[in-house]
Amino acid sequence: MNLTNQQLAIIEGCGRAFKVEAVAGSGKTSTLLAYAAARPKRKILYLAYNRSMVREIEARRRQMGLGHVTVSTIHSLAWRGTGGRWTQIESELPESLILDERFVPPRSPEPVLAAWIVKDLVNYYLNSAHITPDDDFLERYCLELRPEPEVEETLRQDPVGFSIALRRLLSAMREGEIPIVHDFYLKLFQLQKPWLNYDIILVDEAQDASPVMLDIVLRQDATRIFVGDSFQQIYAFRHAVNALRRLNLPSLPLTLSFRFGQALASRVQKRTNRAYRLLGAPGEAVLRIRGADAWVDFGWRRLQHRRPLTIICRSNLGVFNAALSWVSKAARLYFEGGLPRYSFMNDRVASAIHLAKARREKITDPLIARFDSLGDLERFARETRNGHLANIASLARNHGDKTFFLYKRIQEKCTSDPAHADVILTNVHQAKGREYNHVIMNDDFVALDDLKVLQDAQPRPMLREEANLYYVAATRAKKGIHLAPD
Repeated sequence: MNLTNQQLAIIEGCGRAFKVEAVAGSGKTSTLLAYAAARPKRKILYLAYNRSMVREIEARRRQMGLGHVTVSTIHSLAWRGTGGRWTQIESELPESLILDERFVPPRSPEPVLAAWIVKDLVNYYLNSAHITPDDDFLERYCLELRPEPEVEETLRQDPVGFSIALRRLLSAMREGEIPIVHDFYLKLFQLQKPWLNYDIILVDEAQDASPVMLDIVLRQDATRIFVGDSFQQIYAFRHAVNALRRLNLPSLPLTLSFRFGQALASRVQKRTNRAYRLLGAPGEAVLRIRGADAWVDFGWRRLQHRRPLTIICRSNLGVFNAALSWVSKAARLYFEGGLPRYSFMNDRVASAIHLAKARREKITDPLIARFDSLGDLERFARETRNGHLANIASLARNHGDKTFFLYKRIQEKCTSDPAHADVILTNVHQAKGREYNHVIMNDDFVALDDLKVLQDAQPRPMLREEANLYYVAATRAKKGIHLAPD
């Protein structure tokens, strides 16, 4: 492998702790493995973001014969470190469980909103570096997350009640009375103040690290390297933070993308920097990206006959609408990550449709059953910034009972093999970490003019994440792209 001067500088190292800002497609994984290969006598931990990345990096580690490198997620370490004794684990706490009266402050005028707040407080605490949810915990929650006024007012009406509900819920998980979530045993691992016993720790995707993960890594007496791309931070809704901006460490760049040509690099750089300037981002938030010596086709007319085409959408609702468009053209469809992941049809969606049609006797989802109308559900989604519920409500309002028929049509056109597809459909979060030959960006991304309008209505971090969603989508293409409108 021919290494660039920037890659060689990283492999040489920059002290006991430093960070690397690596643009999309710049070979950060190859660089980190080359760094590890240059230190065969050091015990190295490579912390990957998720299990799919672990599998990919582990295969490359074995191919390179790097027996001194361990590849893992932080959750896998935590599971082993805390004994892995739990049998009931959920990916997230269901609202129906939170609605148990034990976990809802008794003075709350809106139990559903209060239940959601308790759930979010639990997620915030488990992902934070805080040791205990002490007296000023709720104040820090409001200060850091800047929730909608309705949420903040509900919290201020009964802070003691919410603190008690939070502690009761955590205690119920600890005692095995209710299922735990994965972040629960990670929190327990942090509280143990573990020693990881590695000489070097490589933290990948550091732009989306959680504070609890950072606390564990920063406690280690090891060389620590934090690698990521600040412009790919798109998981703030999971209480992730950008370690690359948070940590005051020496920084090295990887600015050359091997994925696409200079023409696309120039357009992406210009658009991203315009968005960040518009949002008043700090001076260091400037994208510098160079492209490879490769041709890139632009525009729908050049790409329309390419197969497979990859359609990248901002939201699941965008994916649904794009799928309908291609079904009408008799195209074979492949959904990145699998069709069920997009939640076009399940009990909750069906219940929202029945709610819209006032068929309460057919509602089976316990959360949806708590709302009097579809308008109430939409209001709740806005107040809690719940994009998933907002998409469900939009499906119910825009398509109603036709959703059942439309979903069946989409299923009939699906293939499980992308090699047999005319079109690959995905949202940005599923596309992250992947690359495609020919990409069509859907028209549901937030344009620059809309960012201007939204500045007074939404917190700046949320709007910066909208700019990042555009950047991630635009940097998936290798040979051709139709960019979403500015």
